[in-house]
Amino acid sequence: MRDKLMQKNHWDKMFRYYDDKIPWIDELVQETISEQGDDSIGANRAYSLQFSSYMGYMNTLYSSGSSLEEIKTLYPKLVDIFKNVWDKSSEYVQMVWLLSIGIMLDVDESYIAELSELAKRDNLDDFLINFLIHHNMPSWSFEGDEFQFDEPYSGLLRVIQSTNNNDASELLRNYIERKWYSGHKEMGWYDMHKDKNILYHGYWSYESGVIAKILNLDDAGWDSMKYYPYDMVRYHS
Repeated sequence: MRDKLMQKNHWDKMFRYYDDKIPWIDELVQETISEQGDDSIGANRAYSLQFSSYMGYMNTLYSSGSSLEEIKTLYPKLVDIFKNVWDKSSEYVQMVWLLSIGIMLDVDESYIAELSELAKRDNLDDFLINFLIHHNMPSWSFEGDEFQFDEPYSGLLRVIQSTNNNDASELLRNYIERKWYSGHKEMGWYDMHKDKNILYHGYWSYESGVIAKILNLDDAGWDSMKYYPYDMVRYHS
């Protein structure tokens, strides 16, 4: 298990939960589209529930220690659903996650291109999003140097712009250990591990992993660091 907060029995419960929920929500989406139309309010709500379910399932796979190949196989489905729910004000974190995971798992570039089209459509000129997209798509034209959400992401500016890899590694460690989790207090999953229900699916700073990978930073000894997706950084297709 990659997550250290929960034991195996928790992840077994989570898998049973998603084994029941995902087929149900997939069927609900199809029924809603059939009855109300693809652009209806009901369809939008169903898509949102579907995406949150698949994203939670993917996090559960990673937290529980499942193979990276299994997560990579799920990735196209996540992107496909995400296109139906994307909103730059409410789905920013999820965009960061999908870009980060996709780059770390070396997915087909077409998926990164699909995500970039969503950002372009909504004129999202954000420093972190631009950095991630530009890594795979050098022709990406947006060059904004501001963050749509300063807290906690502006802490990554000095990491990315550092000219010294040792300094960048220390800055990234500081971001992960001191800023990342506390900077997400407004997210619905914050402190979910303290709840008695079974919905906790792990806390992962995927953007920290992809930045370490892109910049080739020294993360020796970070395998036990909370929130850092250590082995995803090391994935090779």
